[in-house]
Amino acid sequence: MKSILKQTNIMQSKITFNYLRRVIKSATLAVLFLSLFTGLATAQTYVNGPLSTGATSSDGSAAPAGYTWSEVQNPNTSAGYGASIDGGFTIIDNFTVIGAWNLTQASFFAYSTGYAGVTSPFNRVFLRIFNSDPSVGNPTPIFGDLTTNRFASSTDALMYRMFNGTAGTTRKIWRVNATAAISLPAGQYWIEWQIGTTTPGASNFSPAVTIPGIATQAGWDAKQRTISTNAIAAVVDGGGPQDFPFILSYTTGACSGTPTPGATLSTATSVCPNIPFTLSTQNPTAGSGVTYQWQSSSSATGPWTDIAGATFSTYSVANLTTPTYYQVIVTCSGNSGTSTPVMVGTTPSSNCYCTPGASDCSDEDVIYNVKIGGLDNTTDCSPGGYGSYLTADTAQLIIGGGNPIAVTTGTSWTEQVAVWIDYDRSGSFEANEFTDLGTIATAGVHNGNIIVPAGTTAGYTRMRVRVRFLSGLTSTTPCAGYSFGETEDYTVNLIPCVPIQITGAPASTSVTCGGAATFTATATGSIPVYQWQYRVNASSVWLPISNGGIYTGATTNVLHLTNVLDSYNGYQYRALISGACAGVDFTTPPATLTVNKLTPVISPASATICNGSIQQLSLTNTLGNADLIHEGFDVAVPLPAGWSEKNNSSPLGAAVFFQGNDGVFAAHSGAPTSYIGINYQSTTGAGTISNWLLSPTINIKNGDVFSFWTRTTDGATYADRLEVRLSTSGASVNVGATATSVGDFTTVLLTVNPTLISGPSGYPDTWTQYTATISGLPAPTTGKIGFRYYVTNGGPSGSNSDYIGIDDVVYTTTGGPAAGVWTSTATGTMFTDAGATTAYTGTPVNTIYVKPTTTSTYNVVYSTLSPCTSSQGSVTVTVNQPITGTSTVSSVSTCADGAVTFTASLPSGGSPLRHQWQVSTNGGATYTNVSNGATYSGATTATLNIASANAGMAGYMYRDSISVPVCGSFIYSSTGTLTVNLPPAVNLTAAPYTSLFPGLTTTLTVAVNPAPTSGTTYTWYKNGEEITSATTNTIPGLGVDDYGTYSVLVTSEQGCSTMSSDVKIKNDSVTTILFIYPSPTSGQFQVRYYSKTNLVRGLTIFDSKGSRIYYKRFPVGIGYSSMNVDLSNQPKGIYTVELHDGLGVRIQTGRVLVK
Repeated sequence: MKSILKQTNIMQSKITFNYLRRVIKSATLAVLFLSLFTGLATAQTYVNGPLSTGATSSDGSAAPAGYTWSEVQNPNTSAGYGASIDGGFTIIDNFTVIGAWNLTQASFFAYSTGYAGVTSPFNRVFLRIFNSDPSVGNPTPIFGDLTTNRFASSTDALMYRMFNGTAGTTRKIWRVNATAAISLPAGQYWIEWQIGTTTPGASNFSPAVTIPGIATQAGWDAKQRTISTNAIAAVVDGGGPQDFPFILSYTTGACSGTPTPGATLSTATSVCPNIPFTLSTQNPTAGSGVTYQWQSSSSATGPWTDIAGATFSTYSVANLTTPTYYQVIVTCSGNSGTSTPVMVGTTPSSNCYCTPGASDCSDEDVIYNVKIGGLDNTTDCSPGGYGSYLTADTAQLIIGGGNPIAVTTGTSWTEQVAVWIDYDRSGSFEANEFTDLGTIATAGVHNGNIIVPAGTTAGYTRMRVRVRFLSGLTSTTPCAGYSFGETEDYTVNLIPCVPIQITGAPASTSVTCGGAATFTATATGSIPVYQWQYRVNASSVWLPISNGGIYTGATTNVLHLTNVLDSYNGYQYRALISGACAGVDFTTPPATLTVNKLTPVISPASATICNGSIQQLSLTNTLGNADLIHEGFDVAVPLPAGWSEKNNSSPLGAAVFFQGNDGVFAAHSGAPTSYIGINYQSTTGAGTISNWLLSPTINIKNGDVFSFWTRTTDGATYADRLEVRLSTSGASVNVGATATSVGDFTTVLLTVNPTLISGPSGYPDTWTQYTATISGLPAPTTGKIGFRYYVTNGGPSGSNSDYIGIDDVVYTTTGGPAAGVWTSTATGTMFTDAGATTAYTGTPVNTIYVKPTTTSTYNVVYSTLSPCTSSQGSVTVTVNQPITGTSTVSSVSTCADGAVTFTASLPSGGSPLRHQWQVSTNGGATYTNVSNGATYSGATTATLNIASANAGMAGYMYRDSISVPVCGSFIYSSTGTLTVNLPPAVNLTAAPYTSLFPGLTTTLTVAVNPAPTSGTTYTWYKNGEEITSATTNTIPGLGVDDYGTYSVLVTSEQGCSTMSSDVKIKNDSVTTILFIYPSPTSGQFQVRYYSKTNLVRGLTIFDSKGSRIYYKRFPVGIGYSSMNVDLSNQPKGIYTVELHDGLGVRIQTGRVLVK
């Protein structure tokens, strides 16, 4: 509940401390005796408990020289109790007499708050002694009364009484001595006393027994009597009974007999480290001359070791580290008795931690969140100001390294935060285990770094986090009680430090100017810390990157770049990574950023026009949107660069815009506290809140979009309101000087909860986005956006206003169509209007109009708001010319099935020309388009090819349809007619023979139809080879040497050819005649004889006398091979020719006449 009464009360409770409390005591059963024997043989003293706690307080304060502190132990809260004569109170406590005492003096302790004199302020003592409990019945004292002043003297006790954790010298303790002469036999007694001051009615309090780390013990049972009612009540503090220190001085007789000390008694059966305990005996030994020797052992049966200096009836142990057995040897006149041993154990350290006294955390003196080592624990005010989260998620802390910690507290007050970690697991928090996170006013988040000492043993231990209003936490106050604040305990795991190892390096990347890019590095090891660096090229120095401008994530493993400009092309980036183990930094290999220029997109991408036409060219690119403001308030204090604030609330409060408090609610995005907040404390009492947060100066134009996220506390119990206003006055921060003025911020863009409705239907209690679009400006300008937290009847006492957050503020300027600078070598052809009457002069425009007379190229370059400059874009405008002149096609002829070509001449003007051949099969009556295929090719070119013109195509007419479509002009060429000539019919014969043997001849003749003309040609072939000597229609005189296959190609005068059928001239194999011819002969002749195979034959020739005049072997082939013989050198006559085979066997014989 937020109200001024609560706050005022809490504020009062924070500054008005209750130092003086009077608590009535009540009865208990047990009694604790602490007997110290000092002085002469027969003069002894009894001390009923200690009072000093040492020269250093729990908050680290040193006592004045020569003095010690007497510090109240948590959870106790009372510094002293009334035993005042003037106040009408007494204190009652008991003691036990062993043997017989001759009492001589009783000494008590008291202080008078604020008294600074050098002599005691006390001069009166009333006391009486009972031999039964005075709270039971109405016993009569055996000594003294409450009317006789038995004051003897008073001295400085050399101690100052202080509250826990609050050192001060306003309560000096004095020892007040009183005369008490009485003999007391053995037994239990009660002593009751009052003390009076030299100044009646002055402050007068008696402190209780005080032992470091102990708030109460079994056996403490002091009481307090109220004189006016005679009521007696137990003295209780921190929930436990108390005892009071007093000293009795007495004398006794000499001891006698053998001591029987009985059991060894201990004030504790198990103790924590650094917690003292006291040993005594069950049966005290009366008399003087008694000596004591305390011994220790690890076993109940020994061996036993004397403890040096432990020679009194009691023995106090300051710090027990291992379980130990104790006994004492008591000696009287050479006779000794040994006490029964007692074992004192050690308590596990986890059970030894002190629990601070109750504190109040209900008024924002609270721990909302603790983040460290993976722990992220969100809490609220714990009962009694103490929260135990030992079983919650365990933080892992690196030994030897720095461990970042963030503690979120309330934002209403100045708070100090401190942390203790029990590194040595002693069960207590020592000064060297302390980390101060500092004192911050209303900021909420306390950041620090906890360095776990190198060499600390790994494992689990305890961490304590404390917040305290204002300040006062020191290394010695882990347990100190205080009024306002909270304490939380956690389990932490101390783990060895793992060295950093880079596992992933950033990769080079490309981005278009104005775009976004990321670089990522990864590493293993303990608490890797990233710092991104850049250099402008591969040879320049590396520089650190800070968040801002184009960069975010400069200290994370992912570096984000937005709105990257051309100037960043070639920049290199790397991550500098350090870990918790050592001061060594590791760097990743560099990655290079390539920034590509924007690419203009021109519509149309190309164009074709007719000479004299106008073509529009436009850029289709847009200038893009640019975020002039993109603020997530990761750091709101101090305000981000360019932001400012002004509180015009009336009356003026203390609140300024602060870092978001995730204890109230977490941020919309990013870290839990990464938003900016403001609250009802902008004013005081019940007033008008007008608290302004102003943006940086920005360019503003119609169409720009402004957006942000906001919310209030859960339930929105108190109505909040937020105005968003616009100033078009440049850098002006003028918001006026009153709660109702707005200065230059006269334009309201939007209002959240304009009528101040309470509940979520008014101001949203969940993060909600609001958007406004700029409109109505006469022209672009500069100015600021102003958030105005504007609430009437607000403030701590008002009915409205509570707490709002603002996050993710974005101002986006819209780019619109791109405008570029156009250029061309075709001067004088660019215009800004569709009629091409206004020449383009080079200023950036989106669209131009061009009127070239020849094919021309136009270039454009544009820039964005980023600013980014594009590469050069180009578009070619092709200019067509209309047709002028005519085209002719000549007629052609061909033989049937021959190839033929029609060619159209080009007209004198026009480009580019489009051709389409057409054919008429009806004498020119109609034409159809020719298509490329088996018959035609080149149907759309100036030359039409006919692959095979058959006889049926004779008389076809062809023309070329020539056009320039863009110009809408076309012509038909003249017509060419196709003539198809038929080839001649031929018949080849041989007469009179087709089979020959030696001596026979034949003639080849070809008959041609139609009759040949003078232009007819003949090409003869034998066995496929041309006979060049034969050029007429006959070949006569073919003999046995002309065997073969004959054909003839007859070509008409029109060039049409027909190949004849083959005629074969072959040999006659029927006869076995040996042919010898000519005969008679002048001497040369041939011999032929038919052979079926290829072989060798021999010729032998004899003259008329029978003499062999010739022999020769001849290779012969199939048929009548010629064997030529020359007998020209022989005389005339008749010669016999003998043919034989290769073995000499005669085959045939003939004769030849040589003349």
